[in-house]
Order: sequence, then structure tokens, then C-alpha cells
Amino acid sequence: APDGKACMAWRTTWPMVDPKHSNSCFSSRKVSHWLRKQALLARYDRLYNPHLAFRMRQRPSPACRACGAACATTGHILGGCSHPDMKAIYISRHNQIVQRIAETLQTGKLGGCYMVMDATTAADLPTYCSANRLPAWLLPDTPAAIRSRMRPDLLIVSDRDPRGAPLDTPADDPSPGTACKVHIFEVGCAMDTRMESKLHDKAAQHSRLVQALRIQGATLPEQDEVGLIVLGHAGTIPRHLKAHLLTTGVSPRQADQCCKAVHDILISHLGTAVRTYRRLDAHTGPP
Repeated sequence: APDGKACMAWRTTWPMVDPKHSNSCFSSRKVSHWLRKQALLARYDRLYNPHLAFRMRQRPSPACRACGAACATTGHILGGCSHPDMKAIYISRHNQIVQRIAETLQTGKLGGCYMVMDATTAADLPTYCSANRLPAWLLPDTPAAIRSRMRPDLLIVSDRDPRGAPLDTPADDPSPGTACKVHIFEVGCAMDTRMESKLHDKAAQHSRLVQALRIQGATLPEQDEVGLIVLGHAGTIPRHLKAHLLTTGVSPRQADQCCKAVHDILISHLGTAVRTYRRLDAHTGPP
């Protein structure tokens, strides 16, 4: 049963949660009973893990057998293990979510604009994306080495046509170096009751990029310079996901479909992460 600490954490978190889309897996026939149970256990920090097993005196150490971390908790399994197999799951989850959000943005007023998406390789970019790295014409005064480290998940220049802009040269843009209207979106995942703290951490991630754009004369949204979207590992969808989509002119129906799809991606990868970690933990010797 969940302890008082987990219940109090949910009481604090609940105001920012979209309950309809966060719980759709529990009424879906496509989701197994086992996976629903894992989602509930993860949400209340009761997913079986080395730290919990150590507390129950079922193993001599709380360390992770897969990557060697000192303490393997629920959060470690779902987003913090450095084993290559686990990292591949986290990256896949992130990239699929970013791509689904990008597809939805195409249905709003930002559709058909110049889009940079850092969620795949340049060769695998969808047709609606122009690049996976910031173009030189967007920040002509920023050195290439610094610009290459500025990697938002999604950056959309709403007053630039994507045609003729796939190459990273000033010649691709009809008026390089001039002021642009820019929208930035950043996606992250966290333990479902710690989304708010993750939101604060993400807020400072692209401060340097925002400053460089403003120096260049770019215009960003007044309220949210960066559209921050933090999701729960176990499928919790925050209210701000739909709010960000509606702000960009996406219809309520399309926004709802996106929230449902993102929830499904989270739940699917939760199951993959748990199964993979169980396999790694069982086939690796004691830490």
C-alpha cells in the first residue's frame, strides 16, 4: 500500500495533472493488467527495485547491478540508469514524444513554418522539419561551436518558410540576420510526483539560447519564452501540455489526441523499461 509520503506528494502534484489523459490506460483494453499494475506501483514509488529490496533485507546492497549506481530506486529504473540498453529506452521515449508533439503543432498556426527538431538524425527528419540543428542564419553572431551546443527539442521560426532552408547557410534564408519570431519547446520526463521540480530545472536549460536570440533581435512569446513540457514516467500528463498546444492554434480535438498519444508512449516505454531492467538485474552478478 502507498505510504503517507507518497500520498502527500500526490496531493501537492494533483493540481497540475490532466486526470482524463493521465489515466486513460486504466480503461484501455489494449493495456494489460500487468502493465496497469506497474504504472500504479511506479506512481506511488512502490515499483520493486534494488533500494526497496535492500530495505526489505532481500539483497545485500541497494546498488544497481546494471550500471553500478550506488542506489537504484524507481526513478533510477525509469529514467536514471546509464546502462546502454536502458538509455536507449529513455532516448526512444523522448524522441517519440517530441515527434508526436511536432506532428500536432503542424495542425496549428505554426504548421508549415521553419522547424528545427532535435529528436532524430538529419537523415531521418520528417518532411515537415527543416533541420535538427540551429541554422547559422538564425544566430549569425554566435560562434558555430557554441551554436552547436544549443539544442532545444523543438524550435519553430514562425515567419520563415521551410522551403529552401534545409542547408545551414545564410543563403538559404531570404533575409539572413534579421529579426525572427521564434517559439521554443522543451520536453522532459520525471517521477510523476516530481514534475514541478523538474519544470524548474528545465527552465534554466536554454537561458543562453534565449539571450542570444534576443540580442539578435528575435521575438519570443511574452509569457513563456520556452514552452516547457514535463511528463510523468508512469503516464501522468500535465495540464500545461494541452495548454501549450492550444496557444499555438491547435484545435481542442487535436490537442486531446496528442495528449492521449503521449500517454500511450509513456505507458509503453514504462513496460519496456521494467522488463529490460528485470532482465539486466537477473543476468548481472551482485554489485
